[in-house]
Amino acid sequence: MNHFKVTAKCGHVGKRQYYKGVFFIRAEDGKQAAAIVREKPRVKHDRKDAILAVEKISYAEYKEGRAAWRGNRYFSCHSRQEQVMFLDEIAADIYNETGHDKYENVDKHGKLKVMRRHYRKMDKYNKLGMGA
Repeated sequence: MNHFKVTAKCGHVGKRQYYKGVFFIRAEDGKQAAAIVREKPRVKHDRKDAILAVEKISYAEYKEGRAAWRGNRYFSCHSRQEQVMFLDEIAADIYNETGHDKYENVDKHGKLKVMRRHYRKMDKYNKLGMGA
């Protein structure tokens, strides 16, 4: 059994942001370690790029990392409100998502035009007696 240090994108820190979380895992190979971390709570499951790095480490580094992980405020919080209390401690590891967000380049006025068109269409059908 090998030991790995896996860095992943974690959520619940704000819109279009992620927390750079480090996990210490025992697994047969790096691929299995990444799969284990992807299923952990707080890791962004819907992102293809959720796993940032996988690094093989020694047993001593693994033990040291696990002890540090237990003391990490981000992973010890049980609610968003509790997390806000320790925001100054975890803020150094919060990053903005760049280039991968499907809403990043959306024109707000274009979106508004689409919504208006949709509502006009609904009104047309309601006036004809076809709507609910």
